[in-house]
Amino acid sequence: MIGHKTGIILLACVVATSSAIAQTSREAPLSPEAERAQISRSDLSRRVSFAISKGVKYLLSRQNTDGSWGQGDPSDNEGGNTALVTLALLSSGESHQSPALTKAIRYLKRIHPENVRHATYSIALRACVYSMLPEALRKEELKADLRWLQHDMIENGDRRGMYSYGGMVGFGGDYSNSQYGVLGVWYAAQAGLEVPIDYWKKVEDGWLIGRNDDGGWGYTPDRKMSYGSMTAAAIATLFITNDYLHIKETNNLNQTSSNKPLDGALEWLANNFAVDRNPGHEDNGRRGRPMDRDLLDLLGEMGRSPGFYIHYMLFGYERAGEASGYTRFGTHKWYDEGADYLFRTQAYDGSWDGQMSHPETDTAYSLLFLSRGRAPVVAQKLQFEGRWNNRPRDAAAFTRFMRRATERHVNWQIVSIDDSPAELRESPLLYVASNRELDWSDAQKAKIKAYIDQGGLLVCVNEGSTDEMAKSVIKLGEQLYPAYHFRDLPQDHPAYSANFPANYGMEPLKGLSNGVRELIVLYSIGDMSWKWQSTGGAFAPRNTPYATLANLWLYATDRANPRFKGEDTWIDRNDAVAVDRTVRVFRVSHAANWDPEPGGWQRLANVMHNFDQVDLDLSAPKATTQASDLPDAKRHVLAHLTATRSVQLTPTMKAALKRYIDGGGMLLLDAASGSSEAAGSFDPLVRELYPSVVIAPLPLDHPIYRAAPFGGQQIERVTYRRSQDLTPVTIPRLRGAMVGNKLVAIISHEDMSGGLVAYTTAGLVGYSPNSATDLMRNIILWRASALK
Repeated sequence: MIGHKTGIILLACVVATSSAIAQTSREAPLSPEAERAQISRSDLSRRVSFAISKGVKYLLSRQNTDGSWGQGDPSDNEGGNTALVTLALLSSGESHQSPALTKAIRYLKRIHPENVRHATYSIALRACVYSMLPEALRKEELKADLRWLQHDMIENGDRRGMYSYGGMVGFGGDYSNSQYGVLGVWYAAQAGLEVPIDYWKKVEDGWLIGRNDDGGWGYTPDRKMSYGSMTAAAIATLFITNDYLHIKETNNLNQTSSNKPLDGALEWLANNFAVDRNPGHEDNGRRGRPMDRDLLDLLGEMGRSPGFYIHYMLFGYERAGEASGYTRFGTHKWYDEGADYLFRTQAYDGSWDGQMSHPETDTAYSLLFLSRGRAPVVAQKLQFEGRWNNRPRDAAAFTRFMRRATERHVNWQIVSIDDSPAELRESPLLYVASNRELDWSDAQKAKIKAYIDQGGLLVCVNEGSTDEMAKSVIKLGEQLYPAYHFRDLPQDHPAYSANFPANYGMEPLKGLSNGVRELIVLYSIGDMSWKWQSTGGAFAPRNTPYATLANLWLYATDRANPRFKGEDTWIDRNDAVAVDRTVRVFRVSHAANWDPEPGGWQRLANVMHNFDQVDLDLSAPKATTQASDLPDAKRHVLAHLTATRSVQLTPTMKAALKRYIDGGGMLLLDAASGSSEAAGSFDPLVRELYPSVVIAPLPLDHPIYRAAPFGGQQIERVTYRRSQDLTPVTIPRLRGAMVGNKLVAIISHEDMSGGLVAYTTAGLVGYSPNSATDLMRNIILWRASALK
């Protein structure tokens, strides 16, 4: 449920990054490591969940009786260890009200790390924890930590804008302490506390002086050898400062926005990326140079063995990827490769050990990488040839707003039009913005259509004052869906009213619908991408420019908890499965929108191929109907008819259907989207074919629900869509049309066609995707068994 109070934002990012790297990052072939890591998205999600659950169990088992983690010496760094582990557990889904975290929070409130050896790390990480708690629980503690962090920043000299260890004498600023000092301040700012602009300016200056000639960063400004963990820290930090300082400087539609320090850092990371070592870091040690210090140095001198700081570095990768929106650094898909490394190196007890004195520290960093990197993706920004990134921080700003609005950590990312279908499906919203005509190839248009047919919503923004892009979107819609036309969304559409009030007419939206759901939504005027970027994600439940876009996301998810990245409701065909037989289903075509959701039948065909070893052969009448194009009871186990409005069949089709049923066939009718108009026409149609028919609920002991002996699923209860009054009901509502002792038709006034696609879009009255799929599978398998 969406709240209007300030929510929790874990780590977000900010500003203008060049489109140059994004436009070239997918042109090179994948590295061998990336190819090895390209496991299926669903398998990746399953393995991530398992690894997180094991890591959480391990950390909980290591908690001390006083609520802390570590060796029990708060005078050194137990506060930092405990804050880090608590942050990781909160990010992994543990409740702050659980017994373990209740004790940990009490411990963090009780200690005083201001003058211990690693005060900056401890207080910054504690501020992150406080920022994730309800306001009533953190009281004045977060404000106190914020004041300390602001005061502790170095104000003068050549390390101005940086942090040292804090509470110590004789240590200058370094970028490991600095990234965590800034992180704590940023968390506090996202929780609603005020931070002056001058603070962010000093931070930016402090980081820019440390940029090396190769584009990367080392531990301090005077160390000119760059390495992975510090370069990732620079990327994450500079995105934060850029969004506070420069977000309104990138409004030129005629030039490519660029930020040279960020561009160079991203390029360095793309060229040197590794997940099993800290690139640049171990080389320094092997050459006999002094070992750079990282956050993990807070546990003592680490030595020179390769592999140190890996988990700390991976958390930096996650923050850099989250900030930039990039799913790849160069050819490397950072999350997939990092997760694969963690899968291979997790110990039996659930821990990760990077040769540290405290394996719970490495485990906490690993959990932060895995849990934050798989956060739900509220929107993907589409990258294509041309001016796709005029406002580089529009999607990032929207995501910042949604974090506050939903009180949960969500992400955004950039996806290429040439990426795989599974990657396109990682968000229910695919966002396209430009001030130029969309010049896509036929293959790219087909990929976008497949994304939409598989349940996605394409959201398009016409930028600037011309209508060049808007016209091309309307043309695209006509090409992809010639039977449908754009119209102005009505005032009561969820885009205006789902949760955030939007002034109807101020942001006029056009929509292309298949009668079940919106396929494409177009912001044709208003230059909304600039309004989103320039507002910077500022949270306001009313009078916000994000209202309609946030409402569209709620519409696409039906207000349900969004799925984690990698969780996919679509089922691809597994060609390795050998099939036993082919089953034919006849699709009845008519003038009342007979095929609104073609993706549903494709998905069902894939399901039945993979799990039932059955190939589903679908057919429908051609434009010039021949006898061979009509249903045949000897060939078709079922004739399916769906519609979004009242059905009026031609005399030819009615006669063909009656011959088909009389010959032993069966008709299945379902009202797509739960259309009352379509449902109201079904009974009269069946009665026209069979005047003596008796229509009544299908008995609950019918073989369709019992499955055996023909296979399928045992259906003891069903579930319905969230946005309807049927939710509490658990019995199926299929109705049978009987002529004597013969079942001639099955009628569903509740949607099944949309359910077969398995999207969560609101507004449908019908079965949930799982129940719709199980019911349709059982009906087909039951009918097929009768024709053996």
